[in-house]
Amino acid sequence: MTLVDEPEQGTYKVFVKTADNRTSNAEFKVEEYVLPRFEVVVTPPRYIFPTDTKFSFRVCAKYTFGEPVRGNLTLEVSNAQSRNCRVAVNKTDSISGCREVEVHSEEIRMIDCSVNTVQVKAIVSEEGTGVLLTDTSHVTVSRRALTFHTVYEDDYMKPNLPYTLKVKAELPDKTPAVGAAIEMCAAERCSNLTVPQNGIITAILFSPTAKRFTMKAGSLRAVMESTTFTNTIEHYYSPSNSSLLIHAPEGRLKCNPGVSYEHRLPVLFSSAGQTKVAITVQVVARKEIKYSSTKEYELVGSELPINEEHVLDSRPPLPLHTTTGVIHIPLSLPLTASPHARVLIWYTRDDGEVVADTKNLEVDKCLLNAVNISWSEQKAQPKQKAVLKLTSAPKSICSLGVVDKSVELLNQQSDPFSIEALFSHIQYYQISIWSRAQVDDYNYCRNQLGSREETSAEYYTNYVDALKMFDKSGLFIFSNLKVETRPCEKSDYHISVINRVHYGSGGVSSFSQNRFGGEVMKFAAPQYDSLDESSPAGTTGDSPRTYFPETWLWDLFVLPSDGISSKEVTMPDTITQWVGKAVCVHPQEGLGVSQKSNITAFTSFFVDLTLPPSIKRGETLPVKISIFNYLEDPLPISVTLLNSFKYEILTSDTEAPGHHTTCVNAQSKIVHTVKIKPSVIGSVNITVAAKVDHQSTQTCGPRDSTVSKSDTLIRAIDVEAEGFPRENAWTKYVCARDIKAGTDSLESWEVVAPPAIVEGSERGWITAVGDLLSLSLENLDSLIRMPSGCGEQNMLKFAPNIFILQYLKATKQDNPEVTKKLADYMNTGYQRQLLYRRNDGSFSAFGKADDSGSTWLTAFVLKSFAQAKSFILIDEESLTKTQSWLLGSQNSTGCFYSIGKVFNKGMKGGIDGQSSPVPLTAYVMIALLEAGLDPNVEAVSSATTCVTDDLSQDPYTLALRAYALALAQHPKTQEVLQQLTDEAKETKNDMHWEIWSGNTKNAALSVETAGYAVLAMMASDSRLYEQKARKVIKWISTQRNGRGGFYSTQDTVVALQALSSYETRFYEGDLNMVATVNASGFDYSFTVDESNKFLTQLMPLPDLPTRISLNIVGQGCVMVQSVIRYNVPEPEASDAFKLTVNTHTEPDKNCITKRIKACATYLLPDGKSNMAVMEVKLVSGYVPEKLDLKQITRDVTAIKKYEVDGSKVAFYIDELTPTEVCASFRILREVDVEHTKPGTIVLYDYYQPEFSVDETYRLPLPTDCIYAW
Repeated sequence: MTLVDEPEQGTYKVFVKTADNRTSNAEFKVEEYVLPRFEVVVTPPRYIFPTDTKFSFRVCAKYTFGEPVRGNLTLEVSNAQSRNCRVAVNKTDSISGCREVEVHSEEIRMIDCSVNTVQVKAIVSEEGTGVLLTDTSHVTVSRRALTFHTVYEDDYMKPNLPYTLKVKAELPDKTPAVGAAIEMCAAERCSNLTVPQNGIITAILFSPTAKRFTMKAGSLRAVMESTTFTNTIEHYYSPSNSSLLIHAPEGRLKCNPGVSYEHRLPVLFSSAGQTKVAITVQVVARKEIKYSSTKEYELVGSELPINEEHVLDSRPPLPLHTTTGVIHIPLSLPLTASPHARVLIWYTRDDGEVVADTKNLEVDKCLLNAVNISWSEQKAQPKQKAVLKLTSAPKSICSLGVVDKSVELLNQQSDPFSIEALFSHIQYYQISIWSRAQVDDYNYCRNQLGSREETSAEYYTNYVDALKMFDKSGLFIFSNLKVETRPCEKSDYHISVINRVHYGSGGVSSFSQNRFGGEVMKFAAPQYDSLDESSPAGTTGDSPRTYFPETWLWDLFVLPSDGISSKEVTMPDTITQWVGKAVCVHPQEGLGVSQKSNITAFTSFFVDLTLPPSIKRGETLPVKISIFNYLEDPLPISVTLLNSFKYEILTSDTEAPGHHTTCVNAQSKIVHTVKIKPSVIGSVNITVAAKVDHQSTQTCGPRDSTVSKSDTLIRAIDVEAEGFPRENAWTKYVCARDIKAGTDSLESWEVVAPPAIVEGSERGWITAVGDLLSLSLENLDSLIRMPSGCGEQNMLKFAPNIFILQYLKATKQDNPEVTKKLADYMNTGYQRQLLYRRNDGSFSAFGKADDSGSTWLTAFVLKSFAQAKSFILIDEESLTKTQSWLLGSQNSTGCFYSIGKVFNKGMKGGIDGQSSPVPLTAYVMIALLEAGLDPNVEAVSSATTCVTDDLSQDPYTLALRAYALALAQHPKTQEVLQQLTDEAKETKNDMHWEIWSGNTKNAALSVETAGYAVLAMMASDSRLYEQKARKVIKWISTQRNGRGGFYSTQDTVVALQALSSYETRFYEGDLNMVATVNASGFDYSFTVDESNKFLTQLMPLPDLPTRISLNIVGQGCVMVQSVIRYNVPEPEASDAFKLTVNTHTEPDKNCITKRIKACATYLLPDGKSNMAVMEVKLVSGYVPEKLDLKQITRDVTAIKKYEVDGSKVAFYIDELTPTEVCASFRILREVDVEHTKPGTIVLYDYYQPEFSVDETYRLPLPTDCIYAW
């Protein structure tokens, strides 16, 4: 799959539907980035005690091909405290591969500030290039010298059998706390001991009265804490003193992928008068019985497998006729029994008593299908052949991926196909001990001891019996045998000890856990001849390196009948490590995942380039050429950046343009910089050639004069157009039946940029889609190119989801994936919108930062939340409070008056600044009715009076009135609709209304008016107004931008609601159409039918300008849109705003700080703008000082909020007036960029974007410094 040339950056989803209509999806991101050439890893100390005087961090920097990085290291160490105790220490040093950096505890105030965590950030700057990469880590300050960790325990004390507990005493880094002094107490006895070499303390108890086991490790240092461990012992009861005890191995049972495993399980027994029994064994895993067997065993007395040294109490004598011993039960465990398997064993005595035990076994994580990939070499040169071998079950379907390690470094997300990730899904299939428990001690004991009349007594037991063993195994038991035998007691008050809890490491409780231990492969890589490495020092061939994929191999194939596939592949040209992995599936063997297998592409002499992802035409680009020499001798080198008509090489005073001679030491590198100035737009190849030049005059010291090495590298950089980006779109919504009926016509149109654009910046494409709302559905997160940081704008990401989902459900086109996507968007938008809710239930643009709620925004939120109730959970109580606040803004005339800010002036109504309450009243009335309020309630009736009494002929007000009255089913609806249509501009193909703000057409308000007109027609009499509504819909479609939105927030929301309402009523269905587009050098037919109607099909236009003609064949409707993007060298003048920008240098000790001051005023006669946004695009290499941005929102009343997005800062201004509003803030230079293009500032009216002004600014030269020492 290939992306279009200019995809929107962000997260995308790929949906797949199988033949049986099952669907799945995966996400990927589109963003601009530079792959990291090296990796920085910080290794913290294994642990820190507060008493340590110093400790060190190890920082390593290595290239992706494994060699060390030379450069400068900055280590930022913080004590993660707040206020007066916060300390941050910077350590700087050189680095060559790895470096230990020492930190003294007093530097971070370890003791007096009681530091708990030490945070560290390592920043490595590569020598020569200045490329910065970072890594972060932390270490917890341990206040306990050791901790206790259970490694084995018997679940219960069984009659006549030993209870074994093994606890590991560990240092904070999990190593044994060898030699630590421990006090251990059990069975009313205490003893002192030291921790052995393996750290494991074993305790064996026989006493039937033992209930608790404790250990304690003291501390002699004041700032350290002692460590305790407590284990409560549960007892199993048998009336015959019979028992079974599974003696599970410590740690995890080993397994081999693809192979079932056998195990002999030792079982201790105590038998009273019965020597032959039939023991049943069942293994339960993943909520299934994986193994079951019944076999007779002789219970012959024998020595128990215990070490007497670990017995803490005396062994009581066995009861008469009782024997103890051990038997071994064979188990055959399939691989599906991992990672946890619960073993249940039981037998029935002659007297009917069931004797049972259960144990959880930890098993290694293994899959049935064993998959392995391997390389014939660990290292290979670029273009050299290598063999990749993949093995799995015969006829498995395998997916193979091999990617550049740099991609892995860039993507920090966990591997979704790791063994750990796959087995995390299996946790769902583990049986909880609390799920549908059969053991009910209270009712069981009440039946044993009490009467139904007693209600005050407490019934309990301190034992478990055979039923508990079945319960823990997840098995229900139906039997008339003696399964429940535990004795009961009764008292007025009791706390049972059955629910055992472990306490350790200072008394933090945790529930106890038991831990014991085919087809030929096809690859898309191009083929090259292998390199000749026969000379003594190795001679690199002359073929240039041009193939630098991020993903090298990516394929799906079927293995042959022997399950082995080997393929010879050609190494790409990137000097890096390639990381390979395979995932295979088989009908019987199931899923298999390989471990990662790597091969490094490496050569002892090569060049590399450090380039940004893009640059603007005309900017000066410093091309940093790194020359690596990993031979044992220094080399005289000649390096040349080849000339091209696509860029100018800026000359040097001492050497020919682009040429340089130097000496590179052994096992080292040098960096040479050549400056170029691109002169064309698009992908520009930069070619660099380096070779060993023994004729050079450079003095390099002793060397092998026979070495002949060279390397030629060709890399591309994206050169963008300078200037200000602009976009024009032309949209046609056409239906086959309208063409046949003659009510619409097919047109041709010009796709052309205006004159005087930036040369070569124009590019265009054409799309076709079979559903009016599809384009909006695809771009719900970016319908308009504006920030969305206030309460009203946030609703753009909430409300459209409701209308689209209503339409899909009404027309039965919804599916689980789309429904979930829209509901997820709604949930996110709902939670975000609550940030703008005030305590009285109202909403405002900036929440509690505003003086009051806004009538307008509260109405908008109310109707949206009320309609969303059908799809997501909405707090009803909160919604009622919001409605009550809104009703409180109605006056005695029935009109709603404006409280708070109305950012959209159109809502204020009237002409020439004479405000009217009618538009806002109609808007609130619409909100109440859409929220489900009865038209007959007094509030709506009174509002209806206010709306009907209005005599305004303003189309926007008429449209609002018509929709409000239609929802209220008022008899004047048709009259108002007639007045509205009388004001329309109508042609054969469409109908619309022109709304003017002074001398300027208000495009956003025109779209909003058209949307309300359609909604009014649909709510009044959809059949009567079908043809007129269709014409309005066609005009609305022509106003769409390339992302499915329109001009601003309200017009986009209302227009999408209108499209949804119309399509719901007049859904065509049975779409089957071919739309043919003809243009200069272009002829293409889009097939649009039910299977792809929601898919936006796109084709680039090869020639611009061009004339496009459209023809359709078939049935249904299709929307065709052409988009042209271009840049203009200078912004258009604005009559609405004045924008001034000043910059100067700020004092600082590093000479990196500048200040920008941008001031704006409103110029039109009405005196006030809608809400405005000022976007400041910073000069390349600079970042804003965020403390200044926060101060602006405190000091400048009109500026309510700021947002930072990469190199762009956006300020939200509630309104502009003739009084100047200024934003002044510092910016800091992070990266040196030469001959940068000017920065830009854009100021625009959010609800009338045609009112905008752009200005450029330049910063003082970096050498212009005011030092502050």
